Amino acid sequence: MNGGQQQMGGQDRAASVEIMMRDPNALIGDAFPALVFLGAEKISLLDLNGDTRAFNALNRFHADEWRELARQTVLTIFSWPSVGEKSLRSILTAAAERNEQAIEDGILLESKLFSQAQLEGLEREAGPQVYFLPANPDPFIEAISEFITFAIEERGAETFSDIFSISDAMLPLPNSLLNSATKGLEVPLGETPPSSIIYSADLIEKFFEEIGEDSDILVERKILLNSQTTLINLGRSRGLSKERIRQLEEKATNKALALLEDPRFSVLAWRAAELSNSIGLAANLESALTESSLAKARRRLDPHSDCPLDDFLLWAAGKYRVEDGWLLAQGASLQTVCESVSQKLPDCLTIDSEDLLEAAEAAGVINLRSEDLPLFAANRRFIGDNTWVKWEGSIADKAEIVFLLCGTRLDFQELNTHIGEGKSDSYIRNVLTQDDRFIRLGKGGSYALRAWGWEEYSGVAQEIIERIERGGGSASLNEVIEEFISAFGISGNSVKMYATMAPAFVLEGDTIRRRREDEPFKFDTNMTLISGLYVTAEDNTIIHFEVDKDVLRGSGRPLALAAANLIGISPGRQASFSVPGSNLSLILAWQDTSPGGPTLGSTRGIAELLGAVDGDKIRLTFDAAGKTCVPELSKPGSIFSLTGVPATPGTELTDLALAMQCRDKDVRNALEKRGEHDVLELLPMPEASKGLDEILGAIQFQVD
Repeated sequence: MNGGQQQMGGQDRAASVEIMMRDPNALIGDAFPALVFLGAEKISLLDLNGDTRAFNALNRFHADEWRELARQTVLTIFSWPSVGEKSLRSILTAAAERNEQAIEDGILLESKLFSQAQLEGLEREAGPQVYFLPANPDPFIEAISEFITFAIEERGAETFSDIFSISDAMLPLPNSLLNSATKGLEVPLGETPPSSIIYSADLIEKFFEEIGEDSDILVERKILLNSQTTLINLGRSRGLSKERIRQLEEKATNKALALLEDPRFSVLAWRAAELSNSIGLAANLESALTESSLAKARRRLDPHSDCPLDDFLLWAAGKYRVEDGWLLAQGASLQTVCESVSQKLPDCLTIDSEDLLEAAEAAGVINLRSEDLPLFAANRRFIGDNTWVKWEGSIADKAEIVFLLCGTRLDFQELNTHIGEGKSDSYIRNVLTQDDRFIRLGKGGSYALRAWGWEEYSGVAQEIIERIERGGGSASLNEVIEEFISAFGISGNSVKMYATMAPAFVLEGDTIRRRREDEPFKFDTNMTLISGLYVTAEDNTIIHFEVDKDVLRGSGRPLALAAANLIGISPGRQASFSVPGSNLSLILAWQDTSPGGPTLGSTRGIAELLGAVDGDKIRLTFDAAGKTCVPELSKPGSIFSLTGVPATPGTELTDLALAMQCRDKDVRNALEKRGEHDVLELLPMPEASKGLDEILGAIQFQVD
């Protein structure tokens, strides 16, 4: 122990930690040098006073041994995900305490394989050319010498015990080192190849000097990470053909690969192997571990004048390239790496972030930050609480996932919010209705998974039919109402509306039953006061409707009972009418289980055919016998253009009376009640009105 070095007290220890906290670039080993000599001793949770966050961070970033921790800076540790000020302080305090204990136990700074004086004499830090071991005449000794050099410089070995134990801390070994050891064991005694393991700041410069004048082609085409240089461009700048540049590139590449196997450049091969082991198949360029791995690989090496040191080391390590901020080894793409990670994930509904990290490591992505997880969570969605849920397939598939996660009934609006993909509520409702995996639980739009075994709600009418069948052909309406309120949350008024207005049912007092085929459904067939409804002399039926947003959206619309009667549509029936001159057809239907009466199907195609816009009026003329429907725009100007009824001058009232099925004298009153004032204004003035106008005109003349 140096004479001035004393045991560190509690106050000194705390002061050292505070100094380190204020100096982010401080190296842990400089402040606590005894840690370097603790070999492969692991940092325990007890050492960290139970700080699991600090313990996990040290393990994830491969600094779980004291000697590895000694190589880190304060800034490097603080940049690790999940390490905050508290965890950093725990790590520094543990380092200070272990350093103190190591000195107490007698570990001396001078107990390294080489003394401080020897290290200074060998110009370890800045010497132009440092030979740690001299050349050996025996190939076996040469192999051992190379291994010892690697163990000291690359693995931090301090004693011969560290070297020959071949612990996990020493592995894995670069292939070049394994090959060298194998060759050393096979070489006959007496052969004496020289040993040239060099640690030199200008080793990269010497490397490219060995390649020769074509090294710049290798640099521009192969080594520079962001190079866009083509063979053609290089050929133009040198006055050579593309093929000649390719030949020179191949020659320089082969020479460079051979030099990486040359013992003189073993250091470069070691650094490349270490970098490859640290980065793996892919790594984010901005991660702290990527930077620390590159910093470790570049130590005591100067860059080539025309080649960035990091670019060279990454090329030697695995011909890495950059894609969207990621380092990717040769042959890998970000897409294939993400797919590989996805394939290694557990095949279950939910996973946690640890599952993602393990799958990434299994795929070769060993340097993954928490903020990078979404990139590799293919077909997964983060739902909080460190949980990722499988998120793939159709909207129906995702709806099933939401139900499984929530574990309870949901209405389609709630489900749409959970899915969150911008679909309309009606779209979600249609998906749930059409997919057999889901059942409806009530009129309000509540749904659940069929697999849960809950009672399915099939609509008020169908539920009434099933209740009638269970009752042997009839049921008490009051009992049905009470049952539906309890089971489905349906209001009593809704049940009464179906019982009294749906043609499928007959209500006799409190008893409800199905209507028999011989029991006609009676309804009002008077058409006189139905707006826009006319019949022609040919028994064709004319209806009018206004184009609105519902029409343009493709929605159907109600059809008056009288209109359905004229066209021949009765409860439980439907008919299709073709539109001459087009491939369009129009469906008219009347569901006997619906209290809403008959309906006219979507007329959007007809509106598009006529070029109609919001606010226009369309006239449809139905030929019930021929099953055709002729559409036209209804326009002002004449009775015919407005109504489709041919009206002869002088007989307009009679013509309209026939078309409206009323008396001549009732036409004006009927048009007024229909709200067809534009038609009313086109009728000729009554004779009494003419006489009154003449009297008023005469009075006005006298006044003037």
